[in-house]
Amino acid sequence: MRYECHRTRVPGSLPCRVIAKLQPLTWRVIVGEGDGHLDGGVERDCLDDELPFGFRRPNAVFFAIGPY
Repeated sequence: MRYECHRTRVPGSLPCRVIAKLQPLTWRVIVGEGDGHLDGGVERDCLDDELPFGFRRPNAVFFAIGPY
């Protein structure tokens, strides 16, 4: 699934935070940080080609709209 990623909040977007790189091509991301079950969000594994280059680092914060 593809998400549209933004550096700032846009209407309908969810805050996301990159946690760590798990394997050579996989990143762990918290989708909906501060929203959802107990304000913790949902962890999701993303491949390199799903995550824009500017957000491929630990603690990167972005806002996602989707999936498309």
